[in-house]
Amino acid sequence: EDLPPESALITMVLVEFLHFDIVSSETASGLRPRYDSLLSFGPIELSDAVLEHVAKGSVRLELQAFTSSNLASYQLGHADLRLSSLLECSPQSPNPTVGGTITFASSSDAMLQIATVEYKARWRKTILPELESYRERRGHALGQGPSAVPQPHALGAM
Repeated sequence: EDLPPESALITMVLVEFLHFDIVSSETASGLRPRYDSLLSFGPIELSDAVLEHVAKGSVRLELQAFTSSNLASYQLGHADLRLSSLLECSPQSPNPTVGGTITFASSSDAMLQIATVEYKARWRKTILPELESYRERRGHALGQGPSAVPQPHALGAM
């Protein structure tokens, strides 16, 4: 059986955050896709539970693939992006942009790294007042006290 050309491979990234609908990147083709997508969640009501989730939780990402001739999708891999770096704001830098590279693990073998995606993330507006209010109410820094924040799992077991 002949393999389809590289350009027939189409991928996209699905992103899950808290209780929001799952969002997807643009689709891209080839073995070195460029998604160049802006994904947005909100509006976000910054309750203590949400702030605690950001301190201890993550955004779940899933890499999906399909071919241009067959629209059935296949989960290639998954990754988790820790959110705690989004809390590192200060009066000097009230709304920092954080970035880096996310590595996807294979769905069939978690030890096998199959892809990377570069990202940037930031809040739409500063959350510094909410962080200071949390600290005053709770008497401790965010992420250091007890919490029972459930982890999202809408993408299913991966």
